Amino acid sequence: MAHEGEWELKFELDQTQGSSDGSAPWLPDGIRAATPRTLQTIYYDTPKEKLRKRHTALRVRKSGDEFLQTIKQNGVGNFARGEWEQSIDGPQPRLRAARGTPIEHFMAKRRQREKLKPLFEVDVQRRSCDVVKANSVIEASLDEGHLEAEGHRLPIRELEFELKHGDPSHLFEAAREIVGKAPLRLSFLSKGERGYRLREQSLTKPLPASSAQFRRRASAKEAMQAIARTCLHDLTSNVGTIEGEHAVEGVHKTRIAVRRLRAAMTLFKKITKDEESDRLRGEMKWLSDLLGEARDLDVLQMESALPKARDLSGGRELVEVIAQKRHAAHEKLLEAARSQRFYLFLIDLVRWIEDGNWLKVKSKQGNRPVARFARTAIARCRKRLLKRADHLKKLAPQARHQVRIDGKKLRYMTEFLQPLAKSKEQRREHRRFVKQLEKMQTSLGTLHDAEARGDFFRDIAEAPPALTPPDGAASAALSLAETSAEDADLLRQAASACGKIAKIGPKDMFAGA
Repeated sequence: MAHEGEWELKFELDQTQGSSDGSAPWLPDGIRAATPRTLQTIYYDTPKEKLRKRHTALRVRKSGDEFLQTIKQNGVGNFARGEWEQSIDGPQPRLRAARGTPIEHFMAKRRQREKLKPLFEVDVQRRSCDVVKANSVIEASLDEGHLEAEGHRLPIRELEFELKHGDPSHLFEAAREIVGKAPLRLSFLSKGERGYRLREQSLTKPLPASSAQFRRRASAKEAMQAIARTCLHDLTSNVGTIEGEHAVEGVHKTRIAVRRLRAAMTLFKKITKDEESDRLRGEMKWLSDLLGEARDLDVLQMESALPKARDLSGGRELVEVIAQKRHAAHEKLLEAARSQRFYLFLIDLVRWIEDGNWLKVKSKQGNRPVARFARTAIARCRKRLLKRADHLKKLAPQARHQVRIDGKKLRYMTEFLQPLAKSKEQRREHRRFVKQLEKMQTSLGTLHDAEARGDFFRDIAEAPPALTPPDGAASAALSLAETSAEDADLLRQAASACGKIAKIGPKDMFAGA
């Protein structure tokens, strides 16, 4: 049995694309000609999901009369995963097949092994073929079937590319070629993760922001990769929830994932900036703007327009105007999320994270310990924030908004670097720093939302004749435009938080190199 670093890309198939017989014209020729194999896979864990908490999956797969035990380990969004597999003589996990793996000691304890139970099962028809690019061999597999857990069933339709040997860049090239022909969205939700989430009935619910994990002695490049993978995992997981029952929260969580990714690229800009990173940041800006428009209208309808408009003359008409704008914003976002442009962006982003030129160029800052890099970068961002926030109460609205943006970015950056808080005191100061940034962001955000709301309603009230809203809506909009937040209290709260931020420096939070 050998340890293998598994390089693979998984894609969810658009449910409208007919490929159940493997005949879709965009599939590799070998898959269309392949004879399907039936794979039955059982995932094992303890009732308290101890393996899941170790970011480990234990499964036994049956193909024909053969059984294969596989152990996979990866962190959130990890692209190149550790994999250990060995043939065994039955459907139950075997201790000998776990030797030399991350769960060897777990499996060596009989009481632990006895707690292992089948949690869910995956049955698929798989068609596979090899795709050769230059001197690289990539296995392409089409899986179609279902996953069952706790009496619930989930259809499985996915295409996987796995690099068997050769240059990783060829894997991305092959993936980009096929995504250019078909609606395939990159996914980091493994069958195992989907099984766990199906058990707890959380598949359609947006995920909260994940925490990046990296070694304290990691280089700046390694830490950036870990952080970017985490953000990409959150983005690909949550974008599937921007419609349906949890659409409002899905848009919000997807927007946060994009913002965190942009903050990570800003934090590590000195070691990652190149032509490709600039292009990717432009694509993130495109997506962020669409998410922002939909989110703003969600908030407007939930927190402002509906409650206050009911008592106004023309309020019903105004609510209808807002609902139409909100629907249009969500439709634009959905169109973008289903577009070839978005699918290719995801491929290019993961290629940049895993195989970008920034990883290959010599960089003293990139190769030195992330602790040294982080303290310098956070100090610089904190200094800029405090300078812009000077005399906060006297700043114009646009300048205050910029302070809020800077504070939000600094908060995300600081959260990313939590693994560098080594001592109890450093972890406490880290929490205090993040908490004050959040307080400042919330206070200034409330002010900005009130100002933006006023501008939005004024635009409706003052629309040119060709765009005049229904009777009464303009007067209702004008009434709402005149309402404002309690500026004095919110500014005092923001200024107080800013003062506390000034008292906590990077050296108080992060261990030295």
